[in-house]
Amino acid sequence: TARELAAAQGVPDAVTRLDSDRAAQALIEASRSAALLVVGSAGHGRLTSLLAGSVAAAVGTHARCDTVVVRGDSWDEPGAAERPVVTGIDGSEAGSRVLAAAVAEARARRAPLVVLHAWADTPPPRQDPRCVTEAGHRLLGERVLAHDTGDVEVERVLVHAHPRRELIERSAGAQLVVLGDRGRGGFPGLLLGSTGQALLHQAACPVHLVRTTA
Repeated sequence: TARELAAAQGVPDAVTRLDSDRAAQALIEASRSAALLVVGSAGHGRLTSLLAGSVAAAVGTHARCDTVVVRGDSWDEPGAAERPVVTGIDGSEAGSRVLAAAVAEARARRAPLVVLHAWADTPPPRQDPRCVTEAGHRLLGERVLAHDTGDVEVERVLVHAHPRRELIERSAGAQLVVLGDRGRGGFPGLLLGSTGQALLHQAACPVHLVRTTA
């Protein structure tokens, strides 16, 4: 059945594999030699909850390559192709790879790209909030200009809001959300950041998690 579905999408030479291991373990092991891993948000055990299933949650957290978790129920609607790809960036070095992946996705889909930077922290004492805003715009400009956006229509968005909430809200009008596996608050033992966890369970569209860790 999988081969027939792939052939219908223009991939006649798809290779199938039957694994006796548990789904999550088998997929995580396969991710060691994969460029991209794609899973659904929920499997046979799905209830009425919107939360990601155990396999999607495990793969999103432990996979060794970039992972796409297909969420939402409107991603294949006729108008979905006109929706933007949305990505969130911060000041971390890993943000460059996240933005590169988002640009590549937008170009491949011929879709506009929304690059979002959200800051929710109160500015340090005696620091003018306008300085924080200017720094945010400067960050967005520098990051976008560092990539060849070419024929991709890019919208830069700076908001004073929690990144998780902002990305979840924007996912309702997006065809894909691209973000890193961890942000500025990440540390070596952190497998998936809080923003990634939130989008994995609550986004209204597919989520592309870019692996920025070794």
